Amino acid sequence: PWSRGGQTTVDNLTLLCPFHHRWFAGSGWESTFSSGLPAWTPPAHVDRRRRPLFHARFRVALLNVQPRLWADEE
Repeated sequence: PWSRGGQTTVDNLTLLCPFHHRWFAGSGWESTFSSGLPAWTPPAHVDRRRRPLFHARFRVALLNVQPRLWADEE
């Protein structure tokens, strides 16, 4: 996490409301990305195997498509 010297980049950002941001910071949950999707991993006292959880709204992995430049279309 950023609070322990981790980087803050576009690739590792997840949007949280202020309440959940404060709660997450000291709760033992971890935020990671798997196949481009945000996942929340609970602490061991919630799930001993610490399996990542995904929001139901995010079912399709992000496409890894590089945009073409207009100059490349000639």
